[in-house]
Amino acid sequence: MKSQLGIDTVDIQSGGGDLSRSMVTVGKYLTPQLYLSYGYSALTAEQLLKIRYRISKSWEVETWRGNEMGSICTTALIFIREKKRIFRSCGRGS
Repeated sequence: MKSQLGIDTVDIQSGGGDLSRSMVTVGKYLTPQLYLSYGYSALTAEQLLKIRYRISKSWEVETWRGNEMGSICTTALIFIREKKRIFRSCGRGS
């Protein structure tokens, strides 16, 4: 189904047991380094647009815009080790 829709990922976030915080996210790799995703919650009409760029094997930059779950972090520098995100430095949006 994903390939028919032209997307690479589908994710359903449960919101930690709070159904009102649930969100469905679809994503697409535009290049091997550039990833774009869009999330939507039908219960609260929350939306989230996220862009992630892999700088190197160990570093990614991620930025997002939306009203997702009260999120204030809009830009993050992420350090990756053994496929786990272990460091995130965030900047605040307006």
